[in-house]
This record gives sequence, C-alpha cells and structure tokens, in this order.
Amino acid sequence: MHVSRQGFLTAREREVLELAAQGCTARDMSSAMWVSVKGIEYHVANLLRKLLARNRTEAVAKAFVVGLLTPEWPPRARHELSGPGIQRLMYLMTTSSRRFSA
Repeated sequence: MHVSRQGFLTAREREVLELAAQGCTARDMSSAMWVSVKGIEYHVANLLRKLLARNRTEAVAKAFVVGLLTPEWPPRARHELSGPGIQRLMYLMTTSSRRFSA
C-alpha cells in the first residue's frame, strides 16, 4: 500500500479524527460539523480503513503514534505526515496485516 505525505486524510476525516480524539460521539460530531450521523459514520469508516483500526479508539491511538495528531489539547490533525510518521504508519500496517492474516 502506498502512503503519500500529503492528502492521506481528507479535511473532513481530519476533522472527525480531531473530534474523536476529544471523545465526541457521532451525534456530537454531527452537530459540530453540520453533517448527518450517517455522514459521520462514513468518514469514521474511511478513517478506520486507512489506519487499519477496528474502532475509533484504536484509530486515535494510531494517529498519535504516527504523528497525525498533535500532542497538545485539543489535539489537531496534521495535514501531512513527516518522514518518521510515514515509516511508523507503514510498520503498523504491515504488523496489522500479519496479525489478521492468520
């Protein structure tokens, strides 16, 4: 899988990731972003797929590990990944695929 430095996440996915990191529910995100709950679920599903996460908690944890989220409060999603972030993401993807392939 190819991971590019820019545009890994869409603007909406970054916004959903930030709100998920703050502990918001889908309904909270829906109100804050003026998007339907189904729309939020769509963006969350894309995040889970891109980060190979099983749930929002795992997606947020991986986003912190690879540097997609800033460490200050409230967390902010970065627009692009740094070199080490891409390497960490690729490592997580390869270890995740091995874990689920058995």
